[in-house]
Amino acid sequence: MEPEIVKLIARVVHADTGRPLAEPTYRVRFFDRDLLGDDRLGESGLTGEGVAEVVCSAADYQTGLLGRLCHRLREQKPDIYVEIVDGAGTAMYRSKVRWNVDPARIDEVTGSARRTIDLGTYRFRKGEGLMDSYGRGMVPPMV
Repeated sequence: MEPEIVKLIARVVHADTGRPLAEPTYRVRFFDRDLLGDDRLGESGLTGEGVAEVVCSAADYQTGLLGRLCHRLREQKPDIYVEIVDGAGTAMYRSKVRWNVDPARIDEVTGSARRTIDLGTYRFRKGEGLMDSYGRGMVPPMV
């Protein structure tokens, strides 16, 4: 069975130095990539160790037409990416999408669904992920 509440954790380091990104004015936004419009799952500041975390519910990524029409067709495995924004809310970095993250996967130790998903470490380089292959700015995610 799918967990109702999910905690997402991401670490961010500078791409060139490997040091944690601990800029107090930067924020990390978590999104679920969808065909018609991305779902915003939450936003967090960064700790001194470059860690950001949010808590969201399955309903946050189970939006969309199919999910509204039929419970059985709701998205079970969100496609998650993060975006780093400055104090003005301007996107400075967008990660690649991590496809089919399974919040209902059973933890081998506890035997229950894992409610914490560690997305790993992202290597921040200003401007990375914001342009398409033609050098044009990408359309920002719909919120």
